[in-house]
Amino acid sequence: AAGSGIPTVKSILSGMYMPKHVDLRTLLAKMVGLILSYGAGLSIGKEGPYVHIGACVANCLSELPFFHRVRTNYVLKYQIIAASCAAGVSVAFGAPIGGVIFAVEVTTTFYLIKNFQKGFFCAVAAAVFVRLMGQEPLVAFFVTDFEPFNLYQTKELLMFALIGVFFGMAAVGYIVLSRKLLEMRRHYKILVDHPYGQLMAVAFVTALIAFPFKSMRTSERRLLDGLFSAESAGPMWTEPSLYLNLSFFLLAKLVLTALSSVQELPIGLYTPIFVCGAAAGRLCGELVAVAFPEWDVVPGGYAVVGAAAFSAGVTRTLSTSVIVFELTGQLHHAMPILIAVILAVAVGQAFSPSIYDTFMEFKGLPAMPDFDPDRAPRLSAREVMRTMPMSLPREHLTYLMAEEVLRQYDHDSFAVTDAHGILIGSTKRY
Repeated sequence: AAGSGIPTVKSILSGMYMPKHVDLRTLLAKMVGLILSYGAGLSIGKEGPYVHIGACVANCLSELPFFHRVRTNYVLKYQIIAASCAAGVSVAFGAPIGGVIFAVEVTTTFYLIKNFQKGFFCAVAAAVFVRLMGQEPLVAFFVTDFEPFNLYQTKELLMFALIGVFFGMAAVGYIVLSRKLLEMRRHYKILVDHPYGQLMAVAFVTALIAFPFKSMRTSERRLLDGLFSAESAGPMWTEPSLYLNLSFFLLAKLVLTALSSVQELPIGLYTPIFVCGAAAGRLCGELVAVAFPEWDVVPGGYAVVGAAAFSAGVTRTLSTSVIVFELTGQLHHAMPILIAVILAVAVGQAFSPSIYDTFMEFKGLPAMPDFDPDRAPRLSAREVMRTMPMSLPREHLTYLMAEEVLRQYDHDSFAVTDAHGILIGSTKRY
């Protein structure tokens, strides 16, 4: 139950058999642990755990007698789990369309397009249910009020492109920091032997920093409302110095998020990373406004672009742009956001894996790797198959014949043929 949950779900959807990771005990531990972790004031989010919780709920429901067909059909079961992940992201973001695409990007290596309809239906149903219950999504809509005209000048597109490049590099730096912290927890005996001591230390440092600074103990919604504002960011940021407050908040939030994310707790990363990107983008926008007063810069627009670029660089998800469109309710910054997100993902991908793949590696979770694009097209069936495949005839097959085949061959699966040797299916060893 510890960790984001997205690496675990990605491993399961790759075809790995991991029933203990999505059973009822894991579901209860994930829910209780997330409530306590978030209530402790740690710098974490809820998106990753909600993906894992959705997968656990789908698996537990499939164990009921009513869903016997789902339980016995592994292909259908994996489709239901994938759809439940989309529902979890939709509830967390309050953005069904972007949530579905985000779930596809972070939980699967290869995705069947026909499953998209199930995921989209599940995500919309979950979002509607939350609304009917009278609750706002866990990440509320941050409606911006940018004017549609003179929002940004063409020459500012270069600035947005630079934000994408540098924020992509900053995302790589954050992932490297997280990797170093994970290595420290694994190699230093005092950290290995005292996991609860680590957690208490992180909670103490978080409280020590958050108590005297209002920005560190304010909800993400209020923070983003101020950072995305087309006017002044508000007294919380401007007193005593806007640049000092933004710089301190950005540095402290990044370090506390990295420290919290490597603990053995149910944690999410997207929301704190999104807030950090917004703070960095707002800082860049304020500096550009001072450097080029004739441009009539809107710093809030830079905050939106920065939030999208940094979170996309860390998670390597292009769907971040769609999520931002849904959260802000405006498309006026569509071009700058798309430019920054694409460049941030490209720069990050060139230097390191995503934060979720990094956690997957350190947890030792198996997964289906990406094919090498340079070699895969040149592979032929002869190179990956045995020249004399073993098959089982459907007619006249006895238990003794099947037992002899299992003893003689170590295949994981066997082809099933008809009387003429035509392939009609396959069967697994177990």
